[in-house]
Amino acid sequence: MGDSAEGCQRNGRNEPRISEPGRAETADPGTNPEEELDLKYGAKNLIQLMIPVTICMILVVANLQLVPSFGANQGTYLPYVPFHEEGDISNGVKFGQALVNTLVVVGVFTVVTFLVVLLYKYECYCFLYGYMFLASIMILAFLGLVYVTQVVRQANGWIDLITTSILLFNTSVVGLLSIYWKSPLVTQQIFLLFSCVMTTSIFLEYLPVWTAWTLLAGMAVYDLIAVLCPYGPLRMLVNISGERDQGVFNSLVYSSTIMLSVDDDASAARPIKARSDESMNTTATHGTMDTVTDQAERQTLNEQQQQEQQQEEEEQSGAKLGLGDFIFYSILVGRATMDSNGDWNIILGCVLSILIGLALTLLLLSIFKQALPALPISIALGLIFYFSSLHAITPFTADLAASQAFV
Repeated sequence: MGDSAEGCQRNGRNEPRISEPGRAETADPGTNPEEELDLKYGAKNLIQLMIPVTICMILVVANLQLVPSFGANQGTYLPYVPFHEEGDISNGVKFGQALVNTLVVVGVFTVVTFLVVLLYKYECYCFLYGYMFLASIMILAFLGLVYVTQVVRQANGWIDLITTSILLFNTSVVGLLSIYWKSPLVTQQIFLLFSCVMTTSIFLEYLPVWTAWTLLAGMAVYDLIAVLCPYGPLRMLVNISGERDQGVFNSLVYSSTIMLSVDDDASAARPIKARSDESMNTTATHGTMDTVTDQAERQTLNEQQQQEQQQEEEEQSGAKLGLGDFIFYSILVGRATMDSNGDWNIILGCVLSILIGLALTLLLLSIFKQALPALPISIALGLIFYFSSLHAITPFTADLAASQAFV
């Protein structure tokens, strides 16, 4: 959900190099291995985060184009939206109602986020995981049922209830296991993106139009305060997880899983040798003789254990992007798709604006080396491009086409 976005965070190894006493290091600007690794690390992180963000936005746009009922409100709204912007009212009144709705929604997100931080701080993991587990079940099962129903209805087809129940049950179980337990990282990423797409569809369908646009600006400001302020809820969550040397919950963040190859090679060589030496000392103490076959099997087992440990470390490293960032990026692109009547110039411009903002955020991340909010720059660029295109660029190009003038 939107309250669980922790922004952009870099978990790679950024320790400064310390020279040996009495020995000066001469820096060669042409061949600086740290700068090369940082450049490589940043470029990989940028690509690894841009790909899933782009996929999530493309899926939302495809849903709106193929299944228009996702964006068609039938008079039902979210329970924490008091004003519905209905009736013959002026734009000023709509804007005022949208501001009130935005304050209420941001307030709800703030309270829920502080509640999550308190539960995490005092180690109330049963309640915390129970809440997240229930939310994941609602997204995968209930929203999955709504999605399948809408797709089948749009395709003018049919599917029986038993088959639907079996498919949703299997999908939900696999999704919960991949998010909260062990699975290939790709499987976990797929279900996280699916959850983001489903949540985005709900916001697009049950939020009034003006409220959706003002909420994007409000969430960008909230994200800025929550991450950068010393007592911001997301800043506190990141600090507590760093003090305990624990990763933020898998159901809240998307991990790009990038590690530096130099560190991997170094860490892969040392523990295997240490375990081999330990096993040899134990063998000598007990006065037993191992055959060559037993030693080979032991070494193979140690290598497998080391690979599993290294894989777990890889899953905890790399840049992390909150799922709330995926959701609000997609809300911006989805709202632009609906309000521009599928104008691909505006849609692609909003997508590029968001990706440019994400790249600028990662650039600042490499400079400041701390958790940063990922919404403000991308949302600001997206809103500027959308409204400037809708009210200036698109009418200008339409007039040029009508007058058959070419620039």
